[in-house]
Amino acid sequence: MRAGDDWLFYLQRDEKSHALVMVYGRLSAPEKEAQKKVALLRQLMPMTNTGIVKGRVTRVVRTEATDDDVPVPGHEIIAKRVAVGIQYTALANTDGSFEFRPLPEGSYELSANTVRGLWAESGTIEVSRRGCSEVGFELKPDGRISGHVRAADGTLVGNEQIVVVPKSNPHEEFTSAFTDNQGYYEFHGLWPGRYLVGLDFGPDSESSPDVYYPGVKSRDKAVVINVGRAEQRLNIDFQLLRSGTPSTEN
Repeated sequence: MRAGDDWLFYLQRDEKSHALVMVYGRLSAPEKEAQKKVALLRQLMPMTNTGIVKGRVTRVVRTEATDDDVPVPGHEIIAKRVAVGIQYTALANTDGSFEFRPLPEGSYELSANTVRGLWAESGTIEVSRRGCSEVGFELKPDGRISGHVRAADGTLVGNEQIVVVPKSNPHEEFTSAFTDNQGYYEFHGLWPGRYLVGLDFGPDSESSPDVYYPGVKSRDKAVVINVGRAEQRLNIDFQLLRSGTPSTEN
């Protein structure tokens, strides 16, 4: 800093002393470098019961060497107000950036899953008075694997952990999900490839599954699930012989 410089400082209130403090490494910056932030703050100041939600949507382009993110212009983003079900939309511009018109305070379900064959994580955000939330969406091909877990008598079993791992890389971290109260599980956003699906009873997510689809303990005997681009593989089901024990083949 030099004498005479104009700066935009961000302060926060200390929880214990209640004093306003400036935390190193936050958004404070010279005024010349913070013009967009200043414009945003001026936009927020007159708001009484609304806030802003903005962000960027990109699509993953995978090559043999790396994964790159490219903007997705014209992509639609949806914000659904939880309390009343009212839905708002925003469109990404040429660099993938989007901004909703000021939204009333409250909880919103935010999603970029508006184009068939592409998928990104959705979530819930809180819009506060004069607040600004920034959200990023990373779209991937929407390959899916889904199925059910049933008990020996055919009843559906909830809260069972299912894992999916690429066949070509057994050391890659598992993608996991739990069955709902209807015994149903579903994986989204899978790239085209060959996968193994397993049922895991243990707490260690880095260990191998206890049983592989369609009910074998050996990884080598597992059925490989081939997923094409944005393909849905349904009815990848498991059945338990008794409580806590999967149906298996030697």
